[in-house]
Amino acid sequence: MDSSNFILPVDTEVFLKLMNLCLSQSHFAFNGEFYLQVAGLSMGSPLSPVLSNIFMEIFEIKFLPNILNFDHVWLRYVDDIFVVLPDQVEPATILSKLNDCVPQIKFTLELEQNSFLPFLDVLLIRKIFISDNREEFAFKVFRKDTHIDSYVHWLSCHESHVKFGILRGFFLRAFRLCSPEYLDEEIAHIRKIFKTLGYPSQFIEKALKSTKRRLRNVKKQVRQDLVSSGISNFTIHDTPIDDNSNEIETVNENIERDCEAENRLRFDIADKFIVNVPTDTTNIKKFLPREFVLVSSVPTNIKKFFHRQKISIKKDEHNAGVYQVPCKDCDSVYIGETVDFKRRKYQHKYSLQVGDENSALHRHRISNNHRIGLEEMKLLIKEDNVNKRQFIESFLIKNVNNFNVHNNNVLLDDFTNHIVKKFSKFSSFLKGLNNFI
Repeated sequence: MDSSNFILPVDTEVFLKLMNLCLSQSHFAFNGEFYLQVAGLSMGSPLSPVLSNIFMEIFEIKFLPNILNFDHVWLRYVDDIFVVLPDQVEPATILSKLNDCVPQIKFTLELEQNSFLPFLDVLLIRKIFISDNREEFAFKVFRKDTHIDSYVHWLSCHESHVKFGILRGFFLRAFRLCSPEYLDEEIAHIRKIFKTLGYPSQFIEKALKSTKRRLRNVKKQVRQDLVSSGISNFTIHDTPIDDNSNEIETVNENIERDCEAENRLRFDIADKFIVNVPTDTTNIKKFLPREFVLVSSVPTNIKKFFHRQKISIKKDEHNAGVYQVPCKDCDSVYIGETVDFKRRKYQHKYSLQVGDENSALHRHRISNNHRIGLEEMKLLIKEDNVNKRQFIESFLIKNVNNFNVHNNNVLLDDFTNHIVKKFSKFSSFLKGLNNFI
């Protein structure tokens, strides 16, 4: 292999061995049994789309010249192919020849039905005009019968510019794909979808106006580029966009700034370290260097832990919060959360008196012959919100030497734990505990 045109982070021979390892050791489970995949590529593997495309390019170079003629049209996107054949050519014959090339690869055929043919997310419509004996194509967005229009809900924890970008993406697709006679229908469909998902009408309209403005600017730039290149004889087909500049300028300035920031990120991404964070990133960003770009992946929200916490060390108060019960003979503690501190203390005392087998305090006392310091039980942090209490409890269990039997219901991953532990103001309180890990 000639490696003069590219640079790999490892030796070429090592790279090829790693590739072979990934491709030859694809295992999967079916009906409780494990299998080794001996042909094809694994679904979900990052290598699969790249290698599939390479395979199809080799396939086209090697086999197509002997199957298709110069007047045949073959347009491919990954593994979806759009083919136009003369009337005298039978599609089934071409299909049979394609399937004979590589035994493991089988093509399927979808023919035009009633002048309709879907390709990717486009529905091609053949229009025949008998009066002047001509044909032309129209286009609209294609959706399968099983499509349910399920997208990001307005009440989700995604940031507003993310929702705005989703909307603008749908409107851009409509303007780029739909023929004029189908554009209004698609715009109305998009409005209906996102109103059902709880999006305010004003927000939807702002996204539409922003999309129109973007398309207008792109068209203007194309004209300027053609003229500057010395090309004067050209035609740019107009997209049916309302030419109402005053309306366009009413786009909310905050949303505009979000979109501009999104565009800057898109072009400056080469010098960034992208980190996928399983939390809302709003308050984490200011704690990290600019070289880091944080991307939220799940709606777990820990932003409240980057503000000042209410810390209390008073005993026996009738309050909700997170508490600890120390051991008198070792440095481990029991961590818990409660809505009623006084009542919870009574429950622990009762469990120790009756020797409750399910009590972590009783188990620690019996297994280690230690004394439980129930009289030193205290609230560490006051918190009325149950979700925040459970998160704090989970965080303490993960970072403090404890004898809890069970973990909290909140599954705290290592990355989120590291961020909170290192950067939040809450971490300074933890360092004051003698048994902080």
